[in-house]
This record gives sequence, structure tokens and C-alpha cells, in this order.
Amino acid sequence: MHPAVLFATGYSLVVGCLVFPPPALVSEQLTLDALLASFGPREDRSYIHHHMHMTTLTLAAHALLLLGFVAGTAGLLHDDPSWNATPELLQYAAMLLAVAAVVLAFTMLAHAFRWSLLDGEYHPSARNLSAYSPTWRHLARQIDMECRRMDCVVVNSHEAQLVITSDWILQRTWYNLHIANHNDVDMSILGSETIPIAARPAAEAMHANPQLAALAYTTGGVASDHTVQMIRIHVTAATPGVQPFDIRLNSTDFSAIQDKLTTIIRNAQSIVIAQTLSDRFVTAFLETVSQNPVYPHPASSSHVATDDMCVGCMAHPPRAKIVQRCQTPTACTPCYCRPMWCLECLGKWFASKQNPAATSNWLNGTAQCPTCRATFCLLDVRRVV
Repeated sequence: MHPAVLFATGYSLVVGCLVFPPPALVSEQLTLDALLASFGPREDRSYIHHHMHMTTLTLAAHALLLLGFVAGTAGLLHDDPSWNATPELLQYAAMLLAVAAVVLAFTMLAHAFRWSLLDGEYHPSARNLSAYSPTWRHLARQIDMECRRMDCVVVNSHEAQLVITSDWILQRTWYNLHIANHNDVDMSILGSETIPIAARPAAEAMHANPQLAALAYTTGGVASDHTVQMIRIHVTAATPGVQPFDIRLNSTDFSAIQDKLTTIIRNAQSIVIAQTLSDRFVTAFLETVSQNPVYPHPASSSHVATDDMCVGCMAHPPRAKIVQRCQTPTACTPCYCRPMWCLECLGKWFASKQNPAATSNWLNGTAQCPTCRATFCLLDVRRVV
């Protein structure tokens, strides 16, 4: 293989692993972000300034990597006698590409140098903050305090990091830190795409109860379709000078983002947002329990007090009672607890105790009562009426 081709292939592979690191390198902190994070302020102390430094360093690092590729390839071709035998048209095309790459790299370095002047005064994020407050550094310190709170919602991906605080939406991309206020934005879903992922092997073991096996067959189980739905949300601020931006996130993170925001994300195209695996199971759980016999109790019974609330969510009355009903006494055991959980919370508890690699067998599984640890299956769950 030609030395220049070998160098270009190896260099591209190394750079690709740094810029788009696989999970193995991410777990070992062998990424470009991890290498650059040691420079500048720490994220937990000054979120805004940390990511302003990170975007500046990332821009400079990408420019240097591009220059390294051009310099290495050009050096190997210059010392190769066979390069002179290459048709002139190809030589001119390669030279034009090299010149364009060098101009682009030095332009990126010039921007990075300008952003670093006066402690980030010319950084795009500083301009965004200045649109909200003339003293943008004081506003940055206030946002830093919100980012240190435990109730922040953080969504990480290879493309960006999204942080939702009590008042602010922050998204850090390679070369920018987008900032917008909750009460100042209009958010709308632009579209979605479905990405296939590798299927995980299912467990071989099945529940010994033939009733549950038939039940899982008729309901179709809770098998995953092995796809991921990615949603693109457009964010536009009403304040002049704030740059609009797009958020791309997994549909499973959508509910957490929506719950944290004080504004509504418009869905004008009526795009169906895929539920999480746990939410899909709870739906199947409720449908299955609705086919079981009910557990009648008068309102005056001591089993169900009129002012009781579910101990899990404290939002709904406890309407789930575990009564051993299945035909495999070795698997399930009697439960003598009074109703303390709503059906939704009991369904989430049941799902959390199942094997995540065998989703098609969840309806066949068992769990322990969250109060007394008695083993039960779906046939044992009754709705209190």
C-alpha cells in the first residue's frame, strides 16, 4: 500500500476515534473532550466558562488535526518519485484541496484565538448572554449556581450536551454553547427519525405457569423493536440577539425534558413520541390486570381508607391488591399487605425487577411485594374497586 494512503487511513482512524469515540474509549476517558477538559476552569465550579473554554479549545484542536493531516500527506507525497508521474489534473486538484484545507484550518485558529481574548468577551456565548443582561459575567455566575443544583436534567450524546435548569436551557456543541431562558423561548418539534440498533439476546427461560405463557402470547409480550427514535426540536428565543438552535435527543428523554421546562413543546405535525420500555410495559401491565378478577371492598373497610394515597407517587389512591391466584405455589407466595400502591407504581416496580435483556418475557416474570417481599406474578394483581 502507498505510504500516503496508509498514513491517511491510519490518521483518519485515530482522529475518528478521538472525535467520535466508541463506548470502550469513553469508559477509559480516552476522548478529545477528556484530554481538553484538564485545561481551563472545572465544569462543577464554572459551567459557562468551562464550556466556553472547551468550545474554543475544540475548534483549535480540530484545526490542528486538519493541518496535521495535510502536512503528513503532503510530506509523504513530496518525497515519493511516483507522485511526479501522476496526471497534472489530479495534482492540481490535490493542491487545491490542500490549500482549501489549510485556509479553513487557519480560519478556525483565528476564530479560536479571537474567542480567547478578554476572557471570552468575543465568544458567541458571551453575545447570547449579553442579549439577556449587559453584565453577562454576573448572569453566567447565576447560571453556574443553577447548574450545581441536583434537580438539573442532563442529556449527553456524541453530538452535544443538553442541560435544563430551573430557568435556562443550555446546549453545548463542538463550537458553541447555546443559551436560552425558559420564559423567552418557543419550542417546536421539527421532525423525528428512527435509527435501528443491535438486538440484544433474549433469555431462554420461561415462566413455568402455562396461564402466564398463554397470556404473554396473546398480549405479544413487551418485546422491543430494537429501534431508537430521535426527535429534533427547534428553539427560538424572543429576545433579539439570541441565536436559535436545534436540539436532537432520544424520545425516551423527551418526557424528562418536558417535565422540567416551564414552556410547552409544540407538536404541530402531531408526531408520535415513542414511549420508553418501562412506559410500554406499564400499559401492558394495566391491560393484563384489567382482565383479572377485581378485589371489592366497601369504602368503610379498614383495608382501604378514603384518604390514603399511593406510597410510591403520593398522587393516586392505592388501588392494587396482591392476592395469590396462579397455579404454581412454589413460585408465588401469599401477600397479606393492605393496598398501599396504585397500579401504575406497582407496574413500574414489577418492570424494575425484570431482566432487561429478556423484555419479551417480562409478562411471564415474577417480582416481590415492595412491602412484605412476597413473590407474585401478574395473575396475582387485582384492581381494588
